[in-house]
Amino acid sequence: MGAHVGPRDCHITGRNINIAMRAAVAFFGHMGIEMDPRELTHDEREQLQQIIKLHKQHRQLIHSGKLVRLDSDGDSINFGIVNTDQSQALFAYNSVKETQRTNPPKYHFVGLDADKDYTLSLVWPSAFSFYSPSVLSVISNQTFSGEALMTFGMQLPITFPQTSLIFELNEVK
Repeated sequence: MGAHVGPRDCHITGRNINIAMRAAVAFFGHMGIEMDPRELTHDEREQLQQIIKLHKQHRQLIHSGKLVRLDSDGDSINFGIVNTDQSQALFAYNSVKETQRTNPPKYHFVGLDADKDYTLSLVWPSAFSFYSPSVLSVISNQTFSGEALMTFGMQLPITFPQTSLIFELNEVK
């Protein structure tokens, strides 16, 4: 699928979208760049370099894995890509508008093998400032069963609108 990191100001919606979200959305496609890179700040250039490196590490999975869609509550767009033997996956949480609840919904990972154990890590953004105390501060490299990830899910943090989170899951062997 074609997907590009576009300019800060979107010519279609008129919205000003941060580089972390623009890059996270393009990450799940072929990850093109469709903007004038001279307009990037130093921080934006660093973030773009980081996600391009991350995309190269996961290119095989992104282009050959099975796309799984998660339930949407209207506040976010959620999906994942799982490889054929269910040993590796990437999942995206894309907050498009502010949640009207004090707690966002739980994120239920779909398409995993219930009998396998997975290491769960937040891989994007590389630096994430928490709006409030969050489970994300303690989950990195923790192991969970596929059954627990699919059935009970994970409590999402309260995020600002236009925030994208990318999770990587790898089977523990």
